[in-house]
Amino acid sequence: MRKKSIAILFCIAFTFNVNATINQIRWGSTGDPLNGLTITWSNNGSTDSIEWGYTTAYEKGHFSGTKRAGYSSGISFFKYIFPTVTPNSTIYYKLYDSNGHSWTTQKTFTTAPDPNANVYSFAALGDCRDYPATLTTISNLVSARKPAITLFNGDLTLTGTSASQYNTFFTACSNFLQNNLVYHAEGNHDSYNTSLFSNLWDIPVTNG
Repeated sequence: MRKKSIAILFCIAFTFNVNATINQIRWGSTGDPLNGLTITWSNNGSTDSIEWGYTTAYEKGHFSGTKRAGYSSGISFFKYIFPTVTPNSTIYYKLYDSNGHSWTTQKTFTTAPDPNANVYSFAALGDCRDYPATLTTISNLVSARKPAITLFNGDLTLTGTSASQYNTFFTACSNFLQNNLVYHAEGNHDSYNTSLFSNLWDIPVTNG
């Protein structure tokens, strides 16, 4: 009886101490902010997924993420494209880490305003390159103002050719990226590796 109790306690402890490895959560859109909204995240799992809804019941359902190669060995990007979303609404969601077999905590995201609204806010920033501390300060100020969209004018890193540089970027503005819809332009510093940069984001493409 004692051995069985110890085994049960061990299983319970193991279940609740698995840490999710999901990170680098970011939002984009392949169309306008309400049509083609996407969420992307990084992980070393193989079949990550998302549950979401406009309430904490996640009533819209459970969906598999689309997997693609990341920029580091063993790390993949997962993406989910939302159907047309309701303006000015809170999306409640959580992500499933298929490597750690655990869910993230509940997270939220606010959708863009109605396109017929005559008042909205946006932010524009960029050219952070190799100043991560400054990026953290400025991106936190942007998040506090809750813009409808953000335009990032590029030059995310100094050369954009290594995983470590992009890891630094994501770490410096993780709170900002997780809570804001951002449209990224490719700067001249990012164009040292165009394919690496374009694989990071889901953004509208016009005229190539």
